[in-house]
Amino acid sequence: MENLIQKFKFLISHRNNSSYKYVLALSFIFCFKKGKNKYRFDELMRFIIPFYFNMLRYKITEKSSGKQPRVLQNISDYSDKKHLRYLCEDDFIYLLKQNEKLFFACPLSCFENRAVSSFEGGNEFFSYSMKEKHIILSEEFFSLLSDRHARELLKDTVFLSLLKFLEKYNSIPNLYTKLSGSLCKKDLKKYKKLFTDQKSPLFSDACGICGEKIGKDLSIDHFIPFNYVACDEIWNLIAVHKHCNSYKNDRPGDERAYEKLCERNKKLYEITEDNPYFDFLKQELFDKFPTYQSLKKEMDDIYASCKSVGYREFSFRV
Repeated sequence: MENLIQKFKFLISHRNNSSYKYVLALSFIFCFKKGKNKYRFDELMRFIIPFYFNMLRYKITEKSSGKQPRVLQNISDYSDKKHLRYLCEDDFIYLLKQNEKLFFACPLSCFENRAVSSFEGGNEFFSYSMKEKHIILSEEFFSLLSDRHARELLKDTVFLSLLKFLEKYNSIPNLYTKLSGSLCKKDLKKYKKLFTDQKSPLFSDACGICGEKIGKDLSIDHFIPFNYVACDEIWNLIAVHKHCNSYKNDRPGDERAYEKLCERNKKLYEITEDNPYFDFLKQELFDKFPTYQSLKKEMDDIYASCKSVGYREFSFRV
């Protein structure tokens, strides 16, 4: 078993680097069912298509210039045409028919160290048939995937290699969180008091977007969209109306609003230890960014990167 793990690691790390190879390997791991060694292409595509759709959702690219790989480009074109935010079954079926043969023609060869897959083939991990549209795991690889700890090890190996590959083309934060599907639902309750308690350095009863009084219509917004930063950070949170938050949607604020955000965050570093919120801010902000200069650099990098990948600015009224 150890020998096969090492061979798998070498293959993932060294041969024909493209997302196709990594995503196919992940589909074996995520689609694996105990007692089952034969998988139809369409079963594996249940993982593959949503994975690529997720890449597009977070504007993760695979090329520094020019078009994306064909499968990713096809999904992108279809998503743009249909203005998709989520995949329904009809969308999946259409994309499956369009991309099934195209996808499997490429990565299967990576496991055989060949440029193009033949109609039938095999290696120490699996055998396949393009005509029958299925993959049969080898006895040794099936045994390896049946072990939960080995499966986790292989998953981590593939994700690490995929991240190294994608980091060549992306400066997007929290790539692993987005690709692994471990993006947590926003839970901003613990920050609410920061914006409603008059003793807090972040207290504000004016909407950060329109400037009108908030009252009971409070919502907490991520100035740089949550879909991009994939985390809740105090420096990126502002108090707004619920309807203003909905209207802003997944768009970063404009340059003028960004400068105001920077000035607000700069003042946080002026509070003293006798402030009742000092310990909370220390844990949430100061321990990570000991100086405002270190925070400002992080903010500038993320704000610029967000706009560079295609997020359109939203004009604040304040």
